[in-house]
Parts: sequence; C-alpha cells; structure tokens
Amino acid sequence: MKNKDAIKLFLKKEGQELVGKHKANFWVLTAIFLLAILSIGFGSASLKYLKYKMDDPFVQWVDIIAQQGTTKVGGMPLDEFLNKDNIQTQFQFQDPQPNFVLSMYFRNHKSGKDVQLEGRSIKSNSAVLTKILDSENIVECRNGIPYADNELGIIITAEALERAGYDGQNPPRFVSLSLPYDEETCKIIGLGEGNNGYFDVSFPIVAVVKQLPGMYSFLFTDRFWNDMHGNRTAWDITEEDNNQELLICGDLEDLEKLQAQMEDENLSMTISDYNNSWDYCSCLHIVSRDLNGDNASFYNRIYQSLDLTKFNVSRIYNFMPTFDYTESDPSYYSIQMTSLDGIRNFQEALFENCGIKLDMTSIDAKENFRYVQRMGNTLSICIILISVIFICVFIYFLLNTHFQKIQRNLGTFKAFGVSNKMLDNIYMSLLLILTLSAYVISFVVSWIISLIGGMVNTIELGFNWIDVWVWQNLLLLVMALVAAVVVTKIVANKKLKHTPGDLIYDRTEKKNDNVENKIE
Repeated sequence: MKNKDAIKLFLKKEGQELVGKHKANFWVLTAIFLLAILSIGFGSASLKYLKYKMDDPFVQWVDIIAQQGTTKVGGMPLDEFLNKDNIQTQFQFQDPQPNFVLSMYFRNHKSGKDVQLEGRSIKSNSAVLTKILDSENIVECRNGIPYADNELGIIITAEALERAGYDGQNPPRFVSLSLPYDEETCKIIGLGEGNNGYFDVSFPIVAVVKQLPGMYSFLFTDRFWNDMHGNRTAWDITEEDNNQELLICGDLEDLEKLQAQMEDENLSMTISDYNNSWDYCSCLHIVSRDLNGDNASFYNRIYQSLDLTKFNVSRIYNFMPTFDYTESDPSYYSIQMTSLDGIRNFQEALFENCGIKLDMTSIDAKENFRYVQRMGNTLSICIILISVIFICVFIYFLLNTHFQKIQRNLGTFKAFGVSNKMLDNIYMSLLLILTLSAYVISFVVSWIISLIGGMVNTIELGFNWIDVWVWQNLLLLVMALVAAVVVTKIVANKKLKHTPGDLIYDRTEKKNDNVENKIE
C-alpha cells in the first residue's frame, strides 16, 4: 500500500515538473499540434473543395461534336469510324450513340418569366444513364420503372429547378414548359392570351439529379426530340386529338374533392394511378358522354371553372406521339471510355481518320487535379513529419534536462530497489498522457475554429475553410505517440543505465567523457 502511494505521489510530482511552470511545456506541445492540425485541415478542406469543383463523375463519357463534319479530304464519316470493326477494343471505348441538343423555355414558378435551359437526348440503354441515376447523384427518382425511349418525362438537375423557381431538394412532380401556340386559337378555346404567345404545358419529372454530363440542365428521350421536330406539332394543345379527355394529376384526396365539385351526369370521371413522374400520384380522367367535336373548348371551360387554390394539382395532356418526323443529324456522338489510358491515341486516330478535333478540356482538368491532389497529400505528410520531428526534439530536451536535475533522486530510487523498467514505464506513461492531452486540446480548439469559421464565412455552401476530420490528423496522433514512446525510451535508457552511485554522486558525465577518450 505504501509503495502504491509513493508511486502515485511520484507520478503527480513528476507530472507537474514535466508540464512545467505555468504549464509552459504543455502549451508549447499544444501549440505544435495546433499549427499542424490547422495546416492539415486547411489543406484538406481546400483539396476537397477543389475536387468538388473539378470532379466530373462522367469524365469517361466523351462527347464528339458531330456537326463539325469531316474536314479531312476523303475522311471517314464519324458514325462509320466509331462502329468500325475492332476500333472500340483498340481504343477502349463502348456505347457510341448519337445525341441531340435542345434549348427549351421553362416557366419560372415564382416570377412567371421564362427561363431558357439547355438539354440533350439520351437513350434508355446508354451506359452513362446508370451513372446518372446512381444513388450518390440522385435527389429524387422514380422507382421500379426504367426510363424508356417512348416517354415524355425528363431528368433534370436540382440547380435547373432552382432557376425555374422550384425547390431543388423538394421538387415538384411536374415542371412547366413554355411552348408557342397561335394566340387567336388559344383565345377561342378558352386558354386566354398566355405570355406573348407562349403557354404553360406540364411535363412529368422522372428524376432530379445533382449533375448531368456536359453541365446540361435536363435530359430527354428520343420521343421528346421526335415530337418536337415532327411535321405536325405533336404537343399542340389546341388540336382535338390531344383533347380527348381532361386529365388532372395530384394527390388522391385532392382529386376526390375536385370530383365532388363536378357532379355532372354528362361527365364520366375515373381516378387511376399515375406512374410517369418520380413521385407516384393519381390522375383524374374527365370525359364528356355526349361531346361531338369542340373538345378543347369544352374541357378548357371545365378546368377554368374549378377552384384550384387549395389543391396541389397539375393539368396534363395525353399527347399523341408523332411518327412523321424528319431525320436530322445528331449534335454529338457520345462514347463511354472503359479506360482513359487510350484517350490520347483515340484523339489522334479521330483527327487522322475524320479530321475531327476532340475537346480534351475536362480530361486535362481531371489529370491536373490528380497531380494537385497527390502534391497536396504529400505536403500533408511532410507537415506531419516536420511536426513529429519538432515533438521528438522537444521531448528529448525536456526529458534530458529534467533527468539532469533529478538524477540524484533517480539514483536514490534505484538504491532502494526501484527497477529501471518501473521508472521507464512511469516516464513513458507521463509523456504519453502529456502528448495525448496536448493533442486533444489542440484538436478541440481547431474544431471550434473550423465551426466559427463556417458560421462567419464559407468557401461555398457545405464547404468550410478548415476540415479537421481527416485521416491525416489521426496519422499525426499515432506518429506523435509512437515518437513519444521511442524518445522516452532512448533518453531514459541513456540515463538509467548508470549505477545508483554514479547517479547520486554525479559521475555520469565523467564516465561518458572517459568512454569518449578511450574511443579516441
């Protein structure tokens, strides 16, 4: 019991001595950790933000501008070159597909003004569609029903919805496209004057995503493109073919209340499931029992008479698809690179065979970022190594100076039977506690600084200037603890190898001098 009390007292007294007067040694060690953690945190946050700005999850989806044409005399047509035997294996790409680019006006939900957004087509069997609808890229998405080439629903980014006046993180089921129609005809059938000849038409949103290839705002199907470029306007809301019934989509409860407002024996009303948008809902079908012609005017009058202020519903049209569209040249051909290793050779072959220059901007940026990332990680390791060296030097001189002051006490302890191993363990424990405590304090202070910095100012929404929760800071702690153990053992063994008499009568330095003289 007395031995335990003596050891506790020894630990307490020695701990106080090692911490230093006014805890000066502790604060020096804390300052070293604080500077290291803040430096690593700032560098890691900067790299993370740079990765966010430069990282393109679709970097392996390469666009080739088809409308450049073939500038090389006698050159091969692009589609023929991309589908040539063995060319895909040779240059490590797959899935060459034509794509069309389209600018559409979307009606801003808040201001009522039109916003122009650019989109591109995509095929349902495209390899990149799987990447687009990956869980990390999705905000909202329709489940269970794959995206089909014959539907009118679109895939749109959250940022594009924000521009259109919606909440990108809480998106609607439908988005309003602003389409041109004949104003006089629209007045006659009860649609009003519109917005300078443009009228709202609701189209379903199949999915809302964070990002799309090529920084486009939305994706559409082949049918969407064909209907836009048909010999007749497939989306003409004044045509009788598109007004065979009045369709209203929304929650089942709202539709049942609307149905109750229109109790009319001449109207057939049924409610069915609607699965075309990302958020499944219901659809109210209203059909006149005795209507012969003039469908558009009749259904428009019914719709205008409804009080929709309390309901979240959208009117849609059952557009008839067009099959008389004119074939047009694609804006782009897209290919999926299975490996970027062959991209440089493919660039040369494309120009040599077709005379087409491949835009390598995104790939060059990706390669540059990888270099910057490697350099940043190397700098972080360098900061850790320099910090550990400072800690080693600090602990070495701290212990060496302290042992010089108390070596007579150490000799007395050894004379009374205290083993070198016990003394070694005591000082190792004290230095580990000192190092760990300094690290914890500096980490907490760094974390608080990062939180305050995030509240005062951020690089961008979701990105702080300092990120302390990174693996480099854990590595710093591990290396610092290992360094504390190693340095303590070296200094303690150097001092404790002497006999109690040498320590008590201060003969350690003389012995060391004699050893050095013999060596000389």
